[in-house]
Amino acid sequence: MSARVNAAFGSSLEIEVVVEVEDLIKGTRRACCTGRFVFVHLDDQTLKPRTIPGLRVETEEEEEREQAAILRKKERAAERKGLATNGEELRKWNEHWPRVAAVLKNLNNDIEMVNASDSASSISKVILPQHANTLNIAFGGQVMAWMEQAAAIAASRLTRQNVIVVGLDRMAFQKASKVGDLLTFKAKVTRVFSKSLEVHVQVFTYSGGISVEPEWSNDGYFTFTTVDEKQ
Repeated sequence: MSARVNAAFGSSLEIEVVVEVEDLIKGTRRACCTGRFVFVHLDDQTLKPRTIPGLRVETEEEEEREQAAILRKKERAAERKGLATNGEELRKWNEHWPRVAAVLKNLNNDIEMVNASDSASSISKVILPQHANTLNIAFGGQVMAWMEQAAAIAASRLTRQNVIVVGLDRMAFQKASKVGDLLTFKAKVTRVFSKSLEVHVQVFTYSGGISVEPEWSNDGYFTFTTVDEKQ
């Protein structure tokens, strides 16, 4: 596993992580997956963004990675603007399912039909100190792992088979969750393909674990495929 900074943006930076699998017997390596993470430098006391040093690119490859990161930053900004405009629509959880039903009705009649609502799953987790960084903010990777758990339950409920995640759409955290907060993860299958399926997961935060009204934190779309446990 290797990591490198692609670009720095005032108070934030994009880091690319590459995971490789090595066969120690054959002496070969193969790419497993690549992920890009955006971090923000926060002041220890005020928790407000602080300026970080700029990144000096020295090679053509580094310049290409930086330009690509700048483009992704612009795309994220556009997405956040859309989320701010359509936030209420994101909270209308059940709007997905009539569309799912319409898709399922168009499938071959010989295929076993399953109600999308039957895949619904919900899990809750309390953020403990081991789940957070030195600022008491939950690790993004930990939240993603819990999201995958909820998504896997939904996928298994629909397929009644073992599933593994093969992809995750880009995700942005709209609200930081801290130690003591209660997170609720709601997942449902949104689309079934021939050999894979998509699951939408939404995350809601109950501040301090006691707030009555949850705040929408983030969401993500996971792609799963079924696997034969004997293989």
